[in-house]
Amino acid sequence: MWGRCYMVRGLIKTSLASTFCLSHADQLARVLSGRRRQPVVFGYHRVVDDFETHAAYSIPPMLTGRAMFERHLD
Repeated sequence: MWGRCYMVRGLIKTSLASTFCLSHADQLARVLSGRRRQPVVFGYHRVVDDFETHAAYSIPPMLTGRAMFERHLD
């Protein structure tokens, strides 16, 4: 049951983030606020070497695989 809840929550969060990005709402918010480009700070709960192994006994939304973390940095 919990796995399904986390999956639905993940889909909703990903959908909202994609919509925000594709609609360029971030640019609109910056123009409306009168601010120049500001640095973005991301927080990660836990970065692990092997996502699949850790997801079996941890809460998957709290994890980020090393490969994904490296892609985010790139």
